[in-house]
Amino acid sequence: MVNQKLKDQFITLCRSEIQRNGIEELLLYLEQTDFYTAPASTRFHGNYSGGLVEHSLNVYKATKQLANQHQELNISAESIAIAALFHDLCKANLYVLSTKNVKDDTTGIWRKEPFYKTDDKYPLGHQEAAGSEPRLLREGPYSTVSDGVFPAPRYNRFNTALENKLASLGLKVKTRPIEIGYDVRCQTPVSYDLMYCSELAVGVWVLFKRGETGCMVFADHNGKIHPLYLKDLQDPKTGKIMPRLVDISNEKFHNVMHNILHAVTPADYEAARKFVANPEEYDFYKILNWEPQE
Repeated sequence: MVNQKLKDQFITLCRSEIQRNGIEELLLYLEQTDFYTAPASTRFHGNYSGGLVEHSLNVYKATKQLANQHQELNISAESIAIAALFHDLCKANLYVLSTKNVKDDTTGIWRKEPFYKTDDKYPLGHQEAAGSEPRLLREGPYSTVSDGVFPAPRYNRFNTALENKLASLGLKVKTRPIEIGYDVRCQTPVSYDLMYCSELAVGVWVLFKRGETGCMVFADHNGKIHPLYLKDLQDPKTGKIMPRLVDISNEKFHNVMHNILHAVTPADYEAARKFVANPEEYDFYKILNWEPQE
């Protein structure tokens, strides 16, 4: 159900703050989508009907307030409105309402509980992706394959190609595209993660008070906060970001790999023989010339 108050507020802001050509066509497009009834996410902020437009308005208010505090930046009202109100435009028609079975801990009775799930309308189908697969798998999700169809995000193209490749090997695996980050870590978050994330969050405020901007937050091994600028990460000759090197001979790295992240068992080798004749050749320890751990 549409929250008419939020919808009217959104449209009024668009028409009063945005003067460039195409805004009316964009608003007409939104009417053809679920933008005003969609959630902002499936599990976190605004994960309810109308959450997307509400979140967009909240971001606009926060951005407007921040810009007013830094008028020396001279950011136009139109730029603020476009960037904030439409920053999640891609989430229109992205989520669908579904149900899941949930067991009541008290009664033991199962019940249907509604929840939102992702339903991307624009991944490439099998036929369209087929010709692009070899190049996609070779060049990765950020390759610039163009096949004349609707420009679906490249990670969707890569995801489709990956599933097709796995299927050709007899592996029925369902994958989903996601930016590699905290939520795909192998290890469940521990107290250290909470401490470190809190440390970085405080670091944002520390750098802000110093007047640092346009940088990332870095905490050294003593807990001291430093700014990290893009230029510090770029190769001075090519301008590209240099690979972040990890000292794999470091004792801390070995402890994590041996005791937390690496959990292959002899049974895994036997299971892998269904797909490759020599799974030992793919052993992590053998590749790195490490001594097997007991």
